[in-house]
This record gives sequence, C-alpha cells and structure tokens, in this order.
Amino acid sequence: MSDDVPLLKHLELHVQRLEEAIALSDKSTRDRFCAQEKTTKLLADALEKRLDGMNEFRLALTDQASEFASRADLDTLHNLIEADLRILREARSKLEGAASQADVGKAMRYAVIGAVAASFGILIGVGNILLRMAGK
Repeated sequence: MSDDVPLLKHLELHVQRLEEAIALSDKSTRDRFCAQEKTTKLLADALEKRLDGMNEFRLALTDQASEFASRADLDTLHNLIEADLRILREARSKLEGAASQADVGKAMRYAVIGAVAASFGILIGVGNILLRMAGK
C-alpha cells in the first residue's frame, strides 16, 4: 500500500497540471474569442458606415435622376424650338424681301426725279436754243 501513495500524489499532481493547462487554454481561448469579437464588431461598424455612405450616394443619385428631363420631354421641347426657329427664319426672309422692295421703290423714285430733272434740263436747253434762234 505504500507504493500506492506516491502514485496517487503523482496522479494528483498530473491532474493538477492538466487542470492548470486547461484553465490556461480556456483563458487563452476566451482572450482570442474576445479579440475576435472586438475585431468583428469593428469590422461590422466599418461595414455599416460604408453601407450608410453607399445608401446616401444611392439616394443622391435617385434625387438627381428625378430632376432629369425624360427623353420624350426633351424631344418635344426640341421640336418646339425647331418650329420657332423655322418661323423666325421665314419672318427674317420676309423682312429681307420687304427691305429689298423698299430699296427698289426708293431707287425708282430717285430715277423718276432724275428723269424729270433731266427732262426739265433738256426743255430749258431746247428753249434757250429756240430763243437764240428767234432772237437772230
């Protein structure tokens, strides 16, 4: 029986060392788990911030897109502007034509006045010739 005591103490010592190793391993595992939890929390927070930023960006794009004119609206506006331009061009052409006719009318009046003045000049010249002939 005396041989059993050292074996029992040896086993108790071995069990105690195993329990200490297990406790140390548990503490190490808990520390790693806590560190992973903290890292996971930090990464989750960073991802949440990033997703919030993306949502804000998406909302800004949606707001911006809602302010854009549709293709149909732009085509309608373009057609109206084209029609207005066509009307303006036609009006300008008519005005240019009217201006040309006014210039022709003015030139015609000057020509008539010139012709009348020339006729008077000729009549006066003929009258002077006749007076000279009659005076001789």
